[in-house]
Amino acid sequence: MAYIAQALQVALPFLWLGLLLGISFLETPLKFRAPGITQALGLGIGRLVFTALNRIEILLAVLLIGSYALHFPSLLLALLLALIIILVLYQSMSLRPALNRRAEQAIAGNPLPTTYYHKAFILVESLKALLLLALGWLTLLAYMK
Repeated sequence: MAYIAQALQVALPFLWLGLLLGISFLETPLKFRAPGITQALGLGIGRLVFTALNRIEILLAVLLIGSYALHFPSLLLALLLALIIILVLYQSMSLRPALNRRAEQAIAGNPLPTTYYHKAFILVESLKALLLLALGWLTLLAYMK
């Protein structure tokens, strides 16, 4: 069982990082450049995609926690995972609901006041990407010894 836990601990952060980079840093900005995509359509697609990504992130976090229960790698790696989970929870409970409300208002054609939500979301995504890279890399190094 320890080998399965170790394999998950190495693979899942990199899988998660790939999803994050592909959706948050590639698909999202490009979506609004596609011909025929209106702001309302782009926002509607974004809401669906980020809801799905958030659910997948929670699943990946649960799988990683489960793997740590089967084979605890180190306190440092556990702390990195804890930081990532805190960021996911912050996005899930604070930023995403606020951004969803803004998207609904924009789709309805209402004017929107300036907020920090998008910048905070980008910052959190960037931090999460760096932490996932560190988690995956340090886990790989730990098991290569």
